[in-house]
Amino acid sequence: ARDRLVEAGRPEGAVDRGRPADVEDPDPDDTRGVPQADRGELPVVVEDDRDISRLIGRYLRDNDFRVSHAGDGDEMQDAIQSGRFDLIVLDIMLPGRDGVMVLRHLRKKGLNVPVIFLTARGEPEDRVRGLDAGADDYLVKPFLLSELSARIRAVLLPACDVPRR
Repeated sequence: ARDRLVEAGRPEGAVDRGRPADVEDPDPDDTRGVPQADRGELPVVVEDDRDISRLIGRYLRDNDFRVSHAGDGDEMQDAIQSGRFDLIVLDIMLPGRDGVMVLRHLRKKGLNVPVIFLTARGEPEDRVRGLDAGADDYLVKPFLLSELSARIRAVLLPACDVPRR
């Protein structure tokens, strides 16, 4: 998969409708035909920008991850209750409750799944606030897809023996 710089609000290669030119509309949760034992780790991407979410999903699937998507904190809660997740990639600026509030709620409930914030909020105080809320890592938009993938592997490595590339 081709690495790309992804910017908040408009992925590289986006057409006027805001849709990346080379990204199809596959079902983000479609893992049919892939034996359960052969599927990769499962991050859930919580991002309200559908184009960025699809782009991340496609890249991660191309790099041996299964991916689930949620557009806000409520959808994420539903997804988490319906299955097992190895990691959450969480935007901060979500509709309704922001990502920091969502993460604090998860931590209060005792959910210790690793979380990587992926957000346009890059000021030092934002980073500190996110990490203090319980995030395992913090990546600022614009970002490289390969860097996000590397950070996911690094966060999962202690728990899952994910091979380094």
